[in-house]
Amino acid sequence: MARKSIEWNKAGSFIVVLFGLVSALVTILSAPESVRPIALTVIIFAVILGLLVIFWKLFGKLGPSAIVDDPYVIKVSYEARPASSLDIHWIASLQKKFYDASDAVPIDILQEWHSACPEGFFVIVNQDDVRVGHIDILPIRPQVYEKLRVGQISEKQIRGDSLFSANERSVVTRIYVESIIIDPAEGAYRPFALRMILREFERLIERVADSNNVTFVSAMAATADGQRLLEGLAFTQVSDSGSRVDGNVFYEIAYADLRRRLRRATDSGASIEPVI
Repeated sequence: MARKSIEWNKAGSFIVVLFGLVSALVTILSAPESVRPIALTVIIFAVILGLLVIFWKLFGKLGPSAIVDDPYVIKVSYEARPASSLDIHWIASLQKKFYDASDAVPIDILQEWHSACPEGFFVIVNQDDVRVGHIDILPIRPQVYEKLRVGQISEKQIRGDSLFSANERSVVTRIYVESIIIDPAEGAYRPFALRMILREFERLIERVADSNNVTFVSAMAATADGQRLLEGLAFTQVSDSGSRVDGNVFYEIAYADLRRRLRRATDSGASIEPVI
């Protein structure tokens, strides 16, 4: 309705201007010949001035503020909120939906991790508080981390006591991003949801570790989209699928380098993929 009213205002204004112009021409033609040049000059000036005023009123306000107020513009926003125990069931079903059976983490293991370190689990919600994705961040103890890094164990062999608790966050030096998924049902808005995660990544890390002490961040690519994202952020391949018990590729990056790249990626609007 907003756009239609603008169009009617345009049409009505131009009709008024046209009617005024015709009336002015009739007046000039019926005036004495001696005053016609002066009258013509005055009327032309008035018409030009009127057109400029109308143009400014109709078109000068159709900038960003008008677009924002247009009811046809769809506004979306996303945020990461801590996952509850009920959310863990939803996360498990999401992983089963988007990962191969060998990569989806079973509900009992997710619950064990969540009980040990609930601060590392988040669900992504939209402006209507509807869950559209998740991210899991695991602060793994050094000995277990190294076994996962070189491929001696899989994710599913990580136990709750393999994770640092929030009370131990000051000694965490390596972070493992277990999963990021944004539901394809979000369509064209998926990159916006992922951009929010990347923009807020430092804040999310702070819930499980003192970011000043974090040296490396790692992840495994369980999908082609995830591989493109990790390689696009300049993660380095540490162990390949052929040398690992889980058959995946393990990536790692210095946290200082990742912070710089995340800031550039979120500021530049570069293309980003929605699944790791």
